Amino acid sequence: MASEKLKVAISGANSFTGLWIARKFAEAGWEVCGLTGSKKDTYSGLKLARTKELEKVAKLSDQTPAENGSMAKWILRERPAIWIHHHHFMEDYRKPEYDLKRAEEVAVQPLPELIRALVDSSCEGVIFSGSYFEPSEGGKTPELGATP
Repeated sequence: MASEKLKVAISGANSFTGLWIARKFAEAGWEVCGLTGSKKDTYSGLKLARTKELEKVAKLSDQTPAENGSMAKWILRERPAIWIHHHHFMEDYRKPEYDLKRAEEVAVQPLPELIRALVDSSCEGVIFSGSYFEPSEGGKTPELGATP
């Protein structure tokens, strides 16, 4: 009898960091599931290119945002062994007008429901991953400050 691969799920998997995480887990022999917040055909440019690359190493589950309960339902149905929590609100992330209220709706308010789903699905581990940009990263001027 062949052994089953352990399943790792990555939210925000078509981000730059999410894609690299997915690639590394796939190379290590894991069954990788990549969750994205929007429908695949709504992406363009770099985001679409990363989504296509993601599909080479992971089973894509698009349109699974946390804020409407889709992500928690996915967790309960798919029962990942490891959850990599990487999604967050990215629109204008590097700008002073970044919408902290929307970020809270997307990434903070759904946490209790996600944690319940992970516990109820017997998830064995959670990795919290995020992105942080230094004030002068990418040629930005230091007076802009760090990202949230």
